[in-house]
Parts: sequence; C-alpha cells; structure tokens
Amino acid sequence: MDIEKIDSDRFFLIILTLSAIVSVIFVILVSVSAIASEVVDIYFQYADEVMGGRAPQMEYPPFALLLLMIPRLFTDDPFVYEALFVAQTYVFFAVGLWIVRRLAAFFGKSQNLIMLVYAAFSFLMIEFIADRYDIFPIVLTLLSLYLFVTKRYISALLLLSIATMTKMYPVVLFPIYIIPFFVDRDWKNALRITGFLAAVMALLIIIPYAAGTGLITDFIGYHSGRPLQVESVAASFISVAKMLGLTDAWVEYSYGSFNLMGDWPNAVSSYMTALMGVCMLAAYAVYAGLLLKLRREGSDADKQMILFGSGALLTLLLFMMAGLVFSAQYVLWAVPFILFLLLMPIGETAKKKLLILSVVVLFLTQLNVVVNISLCGGNMEDPGLLIIFARNIALLVLAHHVFRIARDCVGGRGPSSPRSFLKFWA
Repeated sequence: MDIEKIDSDRFFLIILTLSAIVSVIFVILVSVSAIASEVVDIYFQYADEVMGGRAPQMEYPPFALLLLMIPRLFTDDPFVYEALFVAQTYVFFAVGLWIVRRLAAFFGKSQNLIMLVYAAFSFLMIEFIADRYDIFPIVLTLLSLYLFVTKRYISALLLLSIATMTKMYPVVLFPIYIIPFFVDRDWKNALRITGFLAAVMALLIIIPYAAGTGLITDFIGYHSGRPLQVESVAASFISVAKMLGLTDAWVEYSYGSFNLMGDWPNAVSSYMTALMGVCMLAAYAVYAGLLLKLRREGSDADKQMILFGSGALLTLLLFMMAGLVFSAQYVLWAVPFILFLLLMPIGETAKKKLLILSVVVLFLTQLNVVVNISLCGGNMEDPGLLIIFARNIALLVLAHHVFRIARDCVGGRGPSSPRSFLKFWA
C-alpha cells in the first residue's frame, strides 16, 4: 500500500487509533503480569507524598512533579493511576504527531512519511513512551523546535525553558538556539533573547524556593556523586575490558539504576563531568565555526537549518555519550532532531543512513532492556553487556554521521531557499 495515496488527515487518525490500541494493550499487560512499572513504583509514590503534604526527594527537576501529580488528582489507586498516566502520555504523543506533521507541511515534505517514522520510533520504544515521563520534555522540545524554525523565537525559548525544568537535558540546546544570532551579528536580538532566557530560567529556579520546597537542591544533591551507570559508553568499554581479563568490575544497583563498580569505573567516573563539559564546548565551537564559514560563503536558509538540526542532534548525542548516567529512554531525546534532519535536503543516501542507524540504536536499546532487565532481572552477563556495547558503538557511528552531515552541508553547494532564517522580527 502506497501511504502517499492516503489523505494526511485520515493517516493522522489511523496512527492515533493504532497508538490508542497499543496504549490500552500496554496497560492491560502491566496489570495482569509481573512487569515492573516505574509509573506505579516511583511516580505514584512521589505524587502520593505530595497528596500527603510532603515534598518528595526526587531525581527529577521541579516541573516533572506537576505532570506526575495530574493523574493522582483523580485517583488513589495505583492501577488507575497507571492507566491515567498512560492516557496522559498518549495525549503528548498525539501532540508530537501533530507537530511533526506541521513541520513536514512547512518544509513541503511528505506528512504521511514523517508521521510514520515518528510512530515507528515510538512503538519500537513503547515501554519508554508509556512507562516513563520523557515523552513530556521530548514533545515540549519538539514544539520549541517548530516554533523556532517558524520564527517565533521567544515562544520557542520559553517552551525549551519549561522542558529543561521537566528534564534537564534540553539545557544543552540553548546555545544551539542562540549562537546563530551572534554569528549573524544581530546583537540587538541576540542580547534580547539571552536576557529573556536568563529571566525565565531565574524565575523557574526561584519559584520552587519561594514555595518553600527543596526540589532544586534535592535534584542536584541526588545526582552529585552518582557512580558510572552500566549502560554508559565509558562503562561499556570497561565491561569489554573486563571480559578480556584486563580489569575487574561488577554491577551493583543503586540510585535507581544498575552501575558498574571497580577500580577502573571509579577512576573514570571522576573525570566524566569534565569530559562532558569539553564535549559540549567542542560541539558549540564546531557549530559556530560552521555557521561562520557558511556566512562567509553567503547566506543559505536551507543550509542554516541543516546546521541547526545537525548541531542540536550532535550536541545531544555527545551529552548522552559523555555522561555518567545513560538510562535506556535517553535515546528518545534525539528523536525530534532526527525527524527534523529527515525533512532537510541532505541527500537520500544520508537520510537512509540516518534512518537505519537510528533504528539500530533504538532496537539495540530495547533489546538491552529485554535481555538484561526482563530476562536476567539485572543480573547482567557478558551477552547482555555486549548488546550495550553494540548499541553504544552504533551511537558513536550515528554521531559521526551527523557530524559529516553538518560538515558536508557547508563544504558542498546544496539547494538554496528564499526563506529568511535569522531575522528575529521577520
């Protein structure tokens, strides 16, 4: 069946219907099986504490609590809470589906194809869509992306700020949004949006303090001193070294995750924060340098957008790979910008490779969870650790491919577009 022949409105409803069915099946499976649910085991407990008049000590930023509280306002039954929470994730999935459709329409690309890819990615990782809250910051980030490319920059930064206070990872995207204005020497608007951003972030930090809670300090304190999570890139290389008899290491459960312990992991973990900082600075420097080179060659809106999407995606990938903590659902953070690049004129070969690598990363991530958690209960053996290693190698290859997309965009001629991308008040 040629999906291009299906009316886009009808295709939108078909995907929404399929997603609703998948969500219902997921809730039923969780309720009748022994599958562990983070929603019931963690989120419900946090919400219950708030209903009891206590501020929970969370590993999440303050705005996450608002979203975790909504289902609890309607029930005190854990199963009903689970069902309502999944319904809430379904609503956000639907909003995300609408946004990617609007992005495709804006760029004159196939709405049905991009909706199909969005749905396929989501269904492939359904456990992490329905049983985690990452779909909330992901869709907020996706909406900020849409607002930014349609020149509603203040609204885009406001949404990105809210996403950051829901889950911290979008904070690394702020320079990607702001650097183009400095490169374009649009000083007035560069300072204006930077000042706006500083005010918004200060307000979002002050509000929890004003409410008399310790959500910010609890969040920072929880993550300081965490060990090296076994799924992290550094841990996967040490795991392979252990298999080769080069070092001794073992897996322990703490901080809500399985972590790699031993002399090498302990030594490496002390340098990971500095490594992450270096990676972020390098990503911003490369992004700014490519934008400067593009500006010298002459403005090209399509190339600017390719650099924007590839710069954001590469920054997120480096942030994930250089981190101490790398939970399975983190790979979903990259989805908005993968979809964005698939809409860009980067060439069919580059698009196919981007799509294939993305599917491989998502599949291996899900396989890791099935083998290491569902089947082995966290008792990770060498085959399971090799799955993690393979996923991380695929991530490194994906990051390299995204870098080449950015580099080739500036080095090649590429198509041009009459749309102005950097005029703030256009």
